[in-house]
Amino acid sequence: MDRGEPQQITVITETRNLRSQPFIQSDDQISTGKHWEEWMESIEREFRYFRITEPADKKDALIIYGGKDISRLERSLRDEEGEDEYKVLKNKLNKYYLPKKNKHHARYLFLKMKPFRDEYTVTYVMRLREKAHECEFEATCDERILEHCIQTITNQDLIKRAISKGWNLDKFVEEAGQMEDTCLQMKDMKGDPRDIGTSSVNKIQSNRSSYRAQILKTIDLNELYAERKRKKQQYRAGNFRREGRSVKKTTEDKIETDSNTDISDYDEDEDEDYFGGNDQNI
Repeated sequence: MDRGEPQQITVITETRNLRSQPFIQSDDQISTGKHWEEWMESIEREFRYFRITEPADKKDALIIYGGKDISRLERSLRDEEGEDEYKVLKNKLNKYYLPKKNKHHARYLFLKMKPFRDEYTVTYVMRLREKAHECEFEATCDERILEHCIQTITNQDLIKRAISKGWNLDKFVEEAGQMEDTCLQMKDMKGDPRDIGTSSVNKIQSNRSSYRAQILKTIDLNELYAERKRKKQQYRAGNFRREGRSVKKTTEDKIETDSNTDISDYDEDEDEDYFGGNDQNI
């Protein structure tokens, strides 16, 4: 390298920002234990991805990203012996969060499991296998899962073939997946392209009928409005004529009354006052 050229400096930066959220304990101890196992699997996966291998770093990350509850338990729980401080903390937290293992209760939950609606058999078997780990079936795990599948699924044809041919769990899952895929393909092939044309024609005819009905309805409304307007005008004209005749008759009656009145009927000299006398006697 020439002395006149500047020396190139390479700076390597490494960020290890984990995406784990703080662990939140629920009121149910059983669901809390399940949640804790899933949370630990997630954060340890991030440890491996970001190459966090030192026990002290893993312990600090567990406390930092675990939240206030983890930090509090790290100080309050009884210390255990061990050289790996991360494993010591993990064991203390496992004893606190995980419920005591009870294979009888786990098997009870296993036997209660049923497939969801429209759930694939392979997905159902995966759920059963996950629950079977807590049941301590040991070497008979696959047989127990297969027996439970036969008792709970609704595909009778698949059940008959599995029993008659003596399938194991792997063969059962393979055949079930192939049968389910075939059923979906057949269901997709049942659609007749001619149905599309027929439905389109029916839709056009329906639109035409609706359009005609709308036109007729508009015509009827226009006629109704015109009839109402005509009746209203007739009503106003009739009122005007009746009012004119009434005014004319009232005027004529008044004139006739005035003409029939005779002034001579009233003689002031002969009128008596209120006490029965006349003005001359006073």
